[in-house]
Amino acid sequence: MNKIVKLTLSLILLFLASLLILNDSEIYAGANSADDIYQDVNNFDGIVGIYAKNLNTGQTIAYQSDLVFPMASTNKLIVAMAVYKYMYPNASEESKKHYDECVEAMIKFSDNDAVQELLDEIVGSDANVLKMVISDMKLKQTRILDEDSFQTYGYHNVTTAREMGIVMENLVIMNYLDEQKTELLKYELANTIYNDGLPRHIKSKVMHKVGELDQLNCDVGVVDDGNNQILISIYTIDIYGDDHASDFIAKISYKIYKYLCKPELRM
Repeated sequence: MNKIVKLTLSLILLFLASLLILNDSEIYAGANSADDIYQDVNNFDGIVGIYAKNLNTGQTIAYQSDLVFPMASTNKLIVAMAVYKYMYPNASEESKKHYDECVEAMIKFSDNDAVQELLDEIVGSDANVLKMVISDMKLKQTRILDEDSFQTYGYHNVTTAREMGIVMENLVIMNYLDEQKTELLKYELANTIYNDGLPRHIKSKVMHKVGELDQLNCDVGVVDDGNNQILISIYTIDIYGDDHASDFIAKISYKIYKYLCKPELRM
C-alpha cells in the first residue's frame, strides 16, 4: 500500500472518528429544555408517541402520547400481570412453576411461544382477566386480542405511549402485584437480553421491555439511578429499518432522562 493511499485512509478514519465524537457529545449533552426534545422528535422521519415521567416528582413530558400504536411485545407486560394477578393465586404448584417459566421466558427473552402458551391458557380459562387488568388501570385505548381493534387498526393488540407508561408505573411502584412478584418482574425486566433502546446510552439500571413489529419499534421502561426513577415509553413507526428507529429511541431516551432529572424541575 503506497503512502498516498495510507494517508487517505488515515484521513477518512479521523473524519469518521470526529463524527462519532460529535455525535456522542450531542447525545450526552442531554436537553436544555423540552423544546430541544420536541425538535429532535419533529426531525424524526416517521411517527412517534412519547410519554415520560419522573416518578419521584411527577414531572412529565409527552408527544402524541395518546396516539394508538400496535403493542408488539409490550403486550407481554399485561399478560404477565394478568397471570400473576388473577391466575397464579389459585393455581396448582405445577401450574405456578409453568407460569413462572413462561413469564421469565417472555420478559427476559421476549419468547413468543411462551406468551402464546399463556394466552392459550388464559383464553381457555378466563379471557376476561386481560380486560380486568386493563380495567384496573383505567386504560381507555389499550386492547388485547380484540376484534374491534383489528377492524379499526389492523391489529388485535393496541395501546398508546401514555397507557403503556401507566402499565409500567403500576408494575414498578404502584403495588399492583404482591411484593414477591413485583420484585421478580423488576429483576427480569432489568436483566433482559436486549440492551439496546433505552439502556444503550443510559448507564444506570434500566427495567424495560422492547417491542418490534413490521415498521414499528418501541420500548417502555423505568430508569433507576438511585436518586430518580424516570419512566420512558416510546413508540415509533418508520420505513427506514430497525437501526434507524433504535438509534432514535436510544438518543431521545437519554435526552429525556437527563432533562427530567434536572433539579429545577422538582415541584
